[in-house]
Amino acid sequence: MDCGRSCPKSHIDRVEQLDVERAEALIKLAQLRQVDLKILIQEFLPTHSNVA
Repeated sequence: MDCGRSCPKSHIDRVEQLDVERAEALIKLAQLRQVDLKILIQEFLPTHSNVA
């Protein structure tokens, strides 16, 4: 079914869009702080060691 822009976004589409926005924000933050993006990823993204 093709309903163009009248169809509401699916939950998956919204989550994927948020992921894109988070990635863009991390890249911008790395540029502003003038630090390696890998450092910010380690700082802000959960790892297996700190996930309950």
